Amino acid sequence: MPISKEKLGRGRPTTWDDSYIDGIYEYIDNWQVYDDAIPTVERAAKHIGCKLSSIYAQSKQNTELAEALGEIKQAQKLVLLNASLTGEFNSNIAKLIFSANHALSEKTISESHHTSDGSMSQAPTMIYLQGVSAGQSLDDDDLEGEEIPLQ
Repeated sequence: MPISKEKLGRGRPTTWDDSYIDGIYEYIDNWQVYDDAIPTVERAAKHIGCKLSSIYAQSKQNTELAEALGEIKQAQKLVLLNASLTGEFNSNIAKLIFSANHALSEKTISESHHTSDGSMSQAPTMIYLQGVSAGQSLDDDDLEGEEIPLQ
């Protein structure tokens, strides 16, 4: 494919080759060969030999590239979810990556209840995983959906 030079915002013209997208999909299929814990856009950029800033700038104009980057995030989310459920990943690290890369945050709600004899008992802790926008904080009014207590 021909290499085109485009001016992306400020700075020097960026060389972009549409074959880079094929390289990104190749990385997605084979990311484990790098001994990375999860697939990342940073490693994909290194794999195709392109600067990370150039990839993000080009993805604003190139829907095919934006979709490829979305595939990396989806693969990352699946690996992270499975590895954290099996205990392969530290839960705090998993929460950090979910929060930073996937707009998910944790909110824990604990309530005390009175029992029939008048004493207090701790109700089951409910943990909600809810998508948030950058800079958004959650309060009780933001919780929606069905409560499913863990047994």
